[in-house]
Amino acid sequence: MFHYLAALPGFKPSTKKEIKYFDGGLHSNMDSFHKGEQWYKSYFPLFKNFRKRNLSYEASTSYIFKPHAAERILQTIPDVKLIALLRNPTERAISHYFHNVSKGREPLSIEQALQEEETRINQAVNAEDYRDKNYQNFSYKKRGLYIEQIENYLKYFPRERLLIINSEDLFIKKNETLNRICHFLDVKTDIGKKEIGARNVSKTRTKIDPKVYSTLDEYFETYNKALFELIGEDFGW
Repeated sequence: MFHYLAALPGFKPSTKKEIKYFDGGLHSNMDSFHKGEQWYKSYFPLFKNFRKRNLSYEASTSYIFKPHAAERILQTIPDVKLIALLRNPTERAISHYFHNVSKGREPLSIEQALQEEETRINQAVNAEDYRDKNYQNFSYKKRGLYIEQIENYLKYFPRERLLIINSEDLFIKKNETLNRICHFLDVKTDIGKKEIGARNVSKTRTKIDPKVYSTLDEYFETYNKALFELIGEDFGW
Protein backbone atom coordinates (compact mmCIF):
# COMPACT_ATOMS: atom_id res chain seq x y z
CA MET A 1 0.00 0.00 0.00
CA PHE A 2 2.90 2.34 0.76
CA HIS A 3 4.09 2.06 -2.86
CA TYR A 4 0.63 2.07 -4.41
CA LEU A 5 -0.28 5.38 -2.79
CA ALA A 6 3.05 6.91 -3.82
CA ALA A 7 2.05 6.31 -7.45
CA LEU A 8 -1.06 8.48 -7.04
CA PRO A 9 -1.32 12.27 -7.23
CA GLY A 10 -1.95 13.90 -3.88
CA PHE A 11 0.31 11.63 -1.82
CA LYS A 12 3.87 12.24 -0.65
CA PRO A 13 5.38 9.29 1.22
CA SER A 14 8.09 9.39 3.86
CA THR A 15 11.58 9.04 2.44
CA LYS A 16 11.75 5.48 3.71
CA LYS A 17 9.28 2.82 4.71
CA GLU A 18 9.41 1.34 8.23
CA ILE A 19 10.62 4.38 10.15
CA LYS A 20 9.54 2.58 13.34
CA TYR A 21 9.49 5.81 15.32
CA PHE A 22 6.58 4.98 17.61
CA ASP A 23 7.26 1.33 18.34
CA GLY A 24 10.66 1.38 20.02
CA GLY A 25 13.01 1.33 17.07
CA LEU A 26 14.39 -1.11 14.56
CA HIS A 27 16.86 -2.77 16.95
CA SER A 28 16.13 -4.26 20.35
CA ASN A 29 18.50 -1.85 22.14
CA MET A 30 17.17 1.26 20.45
CA ASP A 31 14.08 3.41 21.03
CA SER A 32 13.68 5.88 18.19
CA PHE A 33 10.80 7.67 19.93
CA HIS A 34 13.25 9.29 22.33
CA LYS A 35 15.10 10.84 19.40
CA GLY A 36 12.29 13.34 19.27
CA GLU A 37 9.75 14.73 16.86
CA GLN A 38 12.26 16.64 14.74
CA TRP A 39 14.09 13.38 14.00
CA TYR A 40 10.79 11.86 12.88
CA LYS A 41 9.88 14.87 10.74
CA SER A 42 13.22 14.64 8.92
CA TYR A 43 11.85 11.63 7.02
CA PHE A 44 9.02 13.64 5.46
CA PRO A 45 8.91 16.16 2.59
CA LEU A 46 9.11 19.85 3.43
CA PHE A 47 5.74 21.52 3.85
CA LYS A 48 6.70 24.25 1.35
CA ASN A 49 6.82 21.57 -1.36
CA PHE A 50 3.23 20.53 -0.74
CA ARG A 51 0.33 21.49 -2.92
CA LYS A 52 -3.10 22.12 -1.49
CA ARG A 53 -4.60 18.94 -0.02
CA ASN A 54 -1.44 16.87 -0.49
CA LEU A 55 -1.00 14.29 2.24
CA SER A 56 2.16 12.71 3.56
CA TYR A 57 2.27 9.32 5.22
CA GLU A 58 4.44 6.48 6.41
CA ALA A 59 4.00 2.75 6.96
CA SER A 60 5.55 0.72 9.76
CA THR A 61 4.13 -2.76 10.18
CA SER A 62 5.07 -3.00 13.86
CA TYR A 63 2.88 -0.09 14.99
CA ILE A 64 -0.22 -2.24 15.26
CA PHE A 65 1.58 -4.91 17.28
CA LYS A 66 3.56 -2.83 19.78
CA PRO A 67 1.11 -1.94 22.60
CA HIS A 68 2.49 1.53 23.37
CA ALA A 69 2.59 2.76 19.75
CA ALA A 70 -1.03 3.97 19.70
CA GLU A 71 -0.60 6.30 22.67
CA ARG A 72 2.65 7.67 21.25
CA ILE A 73 0.97 8.37 17.89
CA LEU A 74 -1.84 10.22 19.66
CA GLN A 75 0.67 12.35 21.56
CA THR A 76 2.51 13.31 18.38
CA ILE A 77 -0.19 13.47 15.67
CA PRO A 78 -3.55 13.76 17.45
CA ASP A 79 -5.55 14.37 14.26
CA VAL A 80 -3.96 11.51 12.29
CA LYS A 81 -5.96 9.08 10.19
CA LEU A 82 -4.89 5.45 10.48
CA ILE A 83 -5.13 2.49 8.14
CA ALA A 84 -4.73 -1.07 9.36
CA LEU A 85 -3.96 -3.54 6.59
CA LEU A 86 -4.66 -7.01 7.97
CA ARG A 87 -3.49 -10.27 6.44
CA ASN A 88 -5.12 -13.63 7.11
CA PRO A 89 -3.42 -14.46 10.44
CA THR A 90 -2.76 -18.08 9.49
CA GLU A 91 -1.01 -17.03 6.29
CA ARG A 92 0.78 -14.26 8.17
CA ALA A 93 2.14 -16.65 10.80
CA ILE A 94 3.41 -19.12 8.21
CA SER A 95 4.99 -16.36 6.13
CA HIS A 96 6.63 -14.94 9.27
CA TYR A 97 8.10 -18.35 10.07
CA PHE A 98 9.62 -18.81 6.61
CA HIS A 99 10.97 -15.26 6.69
CA ASN A 100 12.80 -16.08 9.91
CA VAL A 101 14.12 -19.32 8.42
CA SER A 102 15.45 -17.42 5.41
CA LYS A 103 17.21 -14.96 7.74
CA GLY A 104 18.78 -17.76 9.77
CA ARG A 105 16.85 -16.82 12.92
CA GLU A 106 14.70 -19.91 13.27
CA PRO A 107 16.25 -23.34 13.98
CA LEU A 108 12.97 -25.10 14.86
CA SER A 109 10.44 -26.78 12.60
CA ILE A 110 7.25 -24.81 12.11
CA GLU A 111 5.33 -27.20 14.33
CA GLN A 112 7.90 -26.79 17.11
CA ALA A 113 8.09 -23.03 16.66
CA LEU A 114 4.33 -22.63 17.06
CA GLN A 115 4.29 -24.93 20.07
CA GLU A 116 7.18 -23.13 21.76
CA GLU A 117 6.00 -19.59 21.04
CA GLU A 118 4.58 -18.79 24.47
CA THR A 119 7.67 -20.13 26.22
CA ARG A 120 9.90 -18.03 24.02
CA ILE A 121 8.03 -14.73 24.36
CA ASN A 122 6.30 -14.84 27.76
CA GLN A 123 9.21 -13.32 29.65
CA ALA A 124 9.16 -10.29 27.36
CA VAL A 125 5.35 -10.04 27.54
CA ASN A 126 5.37 -10.14 31.35
CA ALA A 127 8.14 -7.54 31.48
CA GLU A 128 6.42 -5.41 28.79
CA ASP A 129 9.74 -5.45 26.94
CA TYR A 130 8.39 -5.11 23.43
CA ARG A 131 11.86 -4.57 21.98
CA ASP A 132 12.97 -8.04 23.08
CA LYS A 133 14.31 -10.01 20.12
CA ASN A 134 12.34 -13.13 20.98
CA TYR A 135 9.15 -11.09 21.16
CA GLN A 136 9.82 -9.54 17.78
CA ASN A 137 11.03 -12.67 16.00
CA PHE A 138 8.98 -15.53 17.40
CA SER A 139 5.54 -13.94 17.90
CA TYR A 140 3.96 -15.96 15.09
CA LYS A 141 0.51 -16.33 16.63
CA LYS A 142 0.61 -13.26 18.88
CA ARG A 143 0.88 -10.89 15.93
CA GLY A 144 -2.29 -12.32 14.43
CA LEU A 145 -4.52 -11.47 17.39
CA TYR A 146 -5.90 -8.44 15.58
CA ILE A 147 -8.92 -7.98 17.83
CA GLU A 148 -6.60 -7.16 20.75
CA GLN A 149 -4.57 -4.76 18.64
CA ILE A 150 -7.57 -2.93 17.19
CA GLU A 151 -9.21 -2.63 20.60
CA ASN A 152 -6.00 -1.07 21.90
CA TYR A 153 -6.10 1.60 19.19
CA LEU A 154 -9.76 2.30 19.87
CA LYS A 155 -8.80 3.30 23.42
CA TYR A 156 -7.06 6.32 21.89
CA PHE A 157 -8.79 7.03 18.57
CA PRO A 158 -12.44 7.18 17.51
CA ARG A 159 -13.56 4.39 15.19
CA GLU A 160 -14.08 6.78 12.26
CA ARG A 161 -10.36 7.63 12.24
CA LEU A 162 -9.36 4.01 11.65
CA LEU A 163 -9.82 2.23 8.31
CA ILE A 164 -9.43 -1.55 8.48
CA ILE A 165 -8.72 -3.39 5.24
CA ASN A 166 -8.25 -7.03 4.29
CA SER A 167 -4.84 -7.16 2.59
CA GLU A 168 -6.18 -9.61 -0.01
CA ASP A 169 -8.33 -6.80 -1.38
CA LEU A 170 -5.17 -5.01 -2.57
CA PHE A 171 -4.56 -7.95 -4.90
CA ILE A 172 -8.02 -9.04 -6.01
CA LYS A 173 -9.65 -5.58 -6.24
CA LYS A 174 -6.78 -3.14 -6.04
CA ASN A 175 -8.31 -0.06 -7.66
CA GLU A 176 -11.55 -0.37 -5.70
CA THR A 177 -9.57 -0.63 -2.48
CA LEU A 178 -7.38 2.36 -3.34
CA ASN A 179 -10.49 4.39 -4.09
CA ARG A 180 -11.84 3.39 -0.70
CA ILE A 181 -8.61 4.57 0.93
CA CYS A 182 -8.72 7.89 -0.94
CA HIS A 183 -12.32 8.43 0.13
CA PHE A 184 -11.39 7.73 3.76
CA LEU A 185 -8.53 10.23 3.53
CA ASP A 186 -10.69 12.78 1.69
CA VAL A 187 -8.29 12.84 -1.26
CA LYS A 188 -10.05 13.51 -4.56
CA THR A 189 -8.12 11.12 -6.78
CA ASP A 190 -9.93 9.05 -9.38
CA ILE A 191 -8.06 5.77 -9.68
CA GLY A 192 -10.16 4.68 -12.65
CA LYS A 193 -8.27 1.99 -14.57
CA LYS A 194 -4.85 3.32 -13.66
CA GLU A 195 -2.28 0.52 -13.84
CA ILE A 196 -0.19 0.22 -10.70
CA GLY A 197 2.36 -2.56 -10.66
CA ALA A 198 2.09 -5.32 -8.06
CA ARG A 199 4.45 -5.19 -5.08
CA ASN A 200 5.60 -7.73 -2.50
CA VAL A 201 4.27 -10.76 -4.35
CA SER A 202 4.94 -13.84 -2.27
CA LYS A 203 7.51 -16.39 -3.40
CA THR A 204 6.83 -20.10 -3.30
CA ARG A 205 7.32 -21.58 0.14
CA THR A 206 8.37 -25.05 1.22
CA LYS A 207 5.33 -27.31 1.35
CA ILE A 208 4.08 -27.85 4.89
CA ASP A 209 1.72 -30.29 6.54
CA PRO A 210 -1.95 -29.24 6.08
CA LYS A 211 -2.35 -29.85 9.81
CA VAL A 212 -0.36 -26.66 10.40
CA TYR A 213 -3.02 -24.69 8.54
CA SER A 214 -5.88 -26.38 10.37
CA THR A 215 -4.19 -25.89 13.75
CA LEU A 216 -3.69 -22.19 13.12
CA ASP A 217 -7.17 -21.72 11.65
CA GLU A 218 -8.65 -23.30 14.77
CA TYR A 219 -6.46 -21.16 17.04
CA PHE A 220 -7.48 -17.90 15.37
CA GLU A 221 -11.16 -18.72 14.83
CA THR A 222 -12.55 -17.12 17.99
CA TYR A 223 -10.31 -14.05 17.66
CA ASN A 224 -11.26 -13.57 14.00
CA LYS A 225 -14.96 -13.83 14.79
CA ALA A 226 -14.63 -11.17 17.49
CA LEU A 227 -12.75 -8.92 15.06
CA PHE A 228 -15.40 -9.23 12.36
CA GLU A 229 -18.15 -8.44 14.87
CA LEU A 230 -16.27 -5.34 16.02
CA ILE A 231 -15.61 -3.92 12.55
CA GLY A 232 -18.89 -5.09 10.99
CA GLU A 233 -17.17 -6.85 8.12
CA ASP A 234 -16.27 -10.50 7.56
CA PHE A 235 -12.97 -11.10 5.76
CA GLY A 236 -13.69 -14.81 5.30
CA TRP A 237 -10.84 -16.12 7.42
